[in-house]
Amino acid sequence: KLILMFSMPLMLGNILQEFYTIVDTIIVGQFLGVKALASMGAAGWIQWMLLSVVMGFAQGFSIKVANLYGANNHEGIGNIVIACLVIALLLTISGELIIIPILKLLQTPNDIIQGAIAYLRVMAGGVTITLMYNLLSCVLRAFGNSKTPLLAMVIAASLNVGLDLLFVCVFHLGIAGAAIAT
Repeated sequence: KLILMFSMPLMLGNILQEFYTIVDTIIVGQFLGVKALASMGAAGWIQWMLLSVVMGFAQGFSIKVANLYGANNHEGIGNIVIACLVIALLLTISGELIIIPILKLLQTPNDIIQGAIAYLRVMAGGVTITLMYNLLSCVLRAFGNSKTPLLAMVIAASLNVGLDLLFVCVFHLGIAGAAIAT
């Protein structure tokens, strides 16, 4: 029962993580059209590759944070946060540098490549926020708190819907607006 109660917020959080993509897809498809939707499709797996790397670092660091916390070494925890910020900066720079070569390697059609580039540039630019959120979530889970990260994800997913509509439909930021909202 204890494992089930701890893991339910984790599973719901994963579902909400998918909600971001679903909302982006619906809004981009409805308001920006087929080419913008195709651009998101071309960007999708690159975005998930970057997110997977970020989540891997966050989960790995959370183990170290839990060990340091258990050893009452709070100074070491600060060093991990700094290391995460450095890694986020490196991931942002490398992400920005590989976007165009990967899309060209994949022979992304000319009529959708600019949309994919715009989407991925914003997503790569947000790596620091994503890494720090995931690190904090993983640390809280390592301390036995799986509910607070779920609450944060519920709030973020709800905001994503409103911000998607605002940035895409009101401010007319196109596919980049969907990425900014995310």
